[in-house]
Amino acid sequence: MSIPDQLRDVIHRILWSDDSQEQGRIFTVIDAARDDTIYPEIVAADAEKTCLLVGEQAHQLAPVAPYLIELDEENPFTRWVLDHGWGKSWGIFVASTATFLELRHHFRKFLKVADEDGNTLFFRYYDPRVFRIFMPTCTEGQLQTVFGPVDRYFVEGEDDGTIIQYFLRGNNLVRNDIVLSEVTGE
Repeated sequence: MSIPDQLRDVIHRILWSDDSQEQGRIFTVIDAARDDTIYPEIVAADAEKTCLLVGEQAHQLAPVAPYLIELDEENPFTRWVLDHGWGKSWGIFVASTATFLELRHHFRKFLKVADEDGNTLFFRYYDPRVFRIFMPTCTEGQLQTVFGPVDRYFVEGEDDGTIIQYFLRGNNLVRNDIVLSEVTGE
């Protein structure tokens, strides 16, 4: 089921606004495990993309792995992601002037964390529900690490009528909740 064209167009305008363009290109970190339709679309997408897992794990878990994908305003894959994934916690969006390889390296660093007992766990930071909870808990140093080459993060809000933009002002995290119904094309 697709979102209404008007909602997709508003999200599109926010991601590719003049302000965002100064921040670089738009990427998504998308979780193929969220829906069976995601992986075939990634494989077919005419876009720069990479699995964030490496080695044998990337091969074995490809249909359910997280992927970094560069989005283009006019690419059909971009439209598909917004149409079918918005409101379903498929992933996060990123504005960055970094190269694709720099971002791949950056996002791979966060895939695994250790719990209190030293056990290695997957960290699904690219799930908007996790991201919204995690970001406000970060220390100044952690924020610098999480942002690294990223200028802005965009995630769907608690409801699909809001997009949340995260950026740093100095060393402080700024959360900007944008109510999509209040955004005009002007």
